[in-house]
Amino acid sequence: MKAYFRDGKGGDEASDVLPSLAEAVLIDEVSRELKQVVKDEVPPDIASAAKAAKEAAWQRVLEKLKMSEGDMQTYREYRDAVAREIRELRVVLESLEAKKNERQWLNNKDVGDIDDRRLIDGLTGDRNIYRLRGEVPPEPGSFQALPKRLYFLFDLSMSMSRYSMDGRLLRSLQSAVMIMESFKGFENKYEYSILGHSGDTDDLVLAREGAQPANDRERLLVVRKMNAHTEICDSGDNTLRACQKAIQQIVERDADEHVVFLLSDANLDQYGIGSDDLIRLLNQDKRVRVFILFIGSIGDQAIRLAEACPAGQVFVALDTKEIPKILKQCLLFVSQ
Repeated sequence: MKAYFRDGKGGDEASDVLPSLAEAVLIDEVSRELKQVVKDEVPPDIASAAKAAKEAAWQRVLEKLKMSEGDMQTYREYRDAVAREIRELRVVLESLEAKKNERQWLNNKDVGDIDDRRLIDGLTGDRNIYRLRGEVPPEPGSFQALPKRLYFLFDLSMSMSRYSMDGRLLRSLQSAVMIMESFKGFENKYEYSILGHSGDTDDLVLAREGAQPANDRERLLVVRKMNAHTEICDSGDNTLRACQKAIQQIVERDADEHVVFLLSDANLDQYGIGSDDLIRLLNQDKRVRVFILFIGSIGDQAIRLAEACPAGQVFVALDTKEIPKILKQCLLFVSQ
């Protein structure tokens, strides 16, 4: 099943990002061998060798994804398809202000350290002659000392490719383009990472903060990697583990805000994942705002999960045009 970049209805638009037939056969053979290894519970060294063989196949796929000059038009078509959404999101990013409170001396307190400048007032009976250290919200428009850190976790599972005819994979790829284009020029205010999760991994690094894609070639490579991974990964799910890991990692460095966006196609029921599991993610660390966007659904799974979770933190976006509006709502919410 190919991911159709332009309209999701068919054609060969994705053929250049997929492995060759021989490569695909090799990957398929390695995948079957790996599954048989797990099934037969063979010794760890053999299982490790099978996994290494699949990783080697993935690296060969990556070599095939390098962009040529002729591919520039392909990326422009991607960007043009979400040009309006990019403009909308950039307006929001420009308007967000610093949130992190600053520690300052708070004067005129009745407890704390004596303020030498108020000693005479104390002699006249004034009790508010103390000062203490406390947090003060930043003034509107004040300098943002630390960047806001954002992690975007994209669902790159097999189901994204298998059911791509409903547009879920196209929405995912367009969303990645939207994010990368929107954050250009805001490096001092925002640091973002784009990561993938699937049955194979809980941490596929596509773009890392501090080393975000710098040009169209690098941005298209991110999209191609996303598409290719959905084609070759095994079935399975690492949604919860990927989000838990991201929440733990994002607070390792101080920031004006910490935000994690989890994108999923809501194919969770078959893996025993329900609303209670998602709610635990939302509440895992009070320092981190977590938002979940369902960009696909089998039946009404996405709607049922969203309705069972706290309002304003879990969304269903089955149209690419809805995604910047949701991101805007989330970013404005955390900056209040």
